[in-house]
Amino acid sequence: MSSRTIEFGVAGVSHVEGRTLIRGRIHSGPLRVGDRFVVSFRLVPMKEPGGYGPSLRTGDHAVSLRVESIHAYRRAFDELEAGMTAELEMSGEDVRNLNDGDVLAATVSDEG
Repeated sequence: MSSRTIEFGVAGVSHVEGRTLIRGRIHSGPLRVGDRFVVSFRLVPMKEPGGYGPSLRTGDHAVSLRVESIHAYRRAFDELEAGMTAELEMSGEDVRNLNDGDVLAATVSDEG
């Protein structure tokens, strides 16, 4: 059995007709329908002389969110790779606590 890290940067959240739609970018993937995010955090840019350095990870808290569907370019996908922008339909008790700028993450196991 192999595992993969998934991360999704939240750029927008909307609640439409009982569904929660989250727009953003896949930071690590691939991301698949059925994947579950287990942590949410924020990345704070760190200013250094001459520019910005690595971001500081803050505010980790547990979540339980399932990817119900993935949409990009007016199409539905079962899977999308890192770097792609997408709109995810999510389910779970924590959907009401999501905000722009959050990063959702998990390490998921793949049957193989």
